[in-house]
Amino acid sequence: MDDHGEILARLRRPKLLIHAARFGQRDYRRDRDLRRILGVAEVPAPAAALAALIAQEAALETARQAGAAQYSFLHQVELLIAILAESRARRAQRDLKSEPSTPRTSACPALAPSCRASALPNTSATESEPEDAPRRDTFGIAAGVEFPPGT
Repeated sequence: MDDHGEILARLRRPKLLIHAARFGQRDYRRDRDLRRILGVAEVPAPAAALAALIAQEAALETARQAGAAQYSFLHQVELLIAILAESRARRAQRDLKSEPSTPRTSACPALAPSCRASALPNTSATESEPEDAPRRDTFGIAAGVEFPPGT
């Protein structure tokens, strides 16, 4: 595990901060948000961005624990959102470098014709199912089945 991975593995923050950061990831836009958070004109590579974000977040965490007046919950959540997103981008970048350079026939291997039948569940009636059996969706739930409230 690299240095950033070890730091992220040891990162301990209140659940509310982590939940807010995970929720906010869907609205994260790297070009827009990283420039604003880091105050840079050019967006750095994920590794460099991650180092800067971790340093800023550590300073905010120290301020939070000390009860400092300049602490901003919002800014710490923004930093945690960016840290989670940049660590994901860095991991994806590293995975791309380690993949063999063989051409793919499809962006998703499960959609390739040779494995499509084995990757998707069988939703059609087979010889073992009677023709009047209820149709089932991809999760095996019969069509028209209603579940009691709260399940």
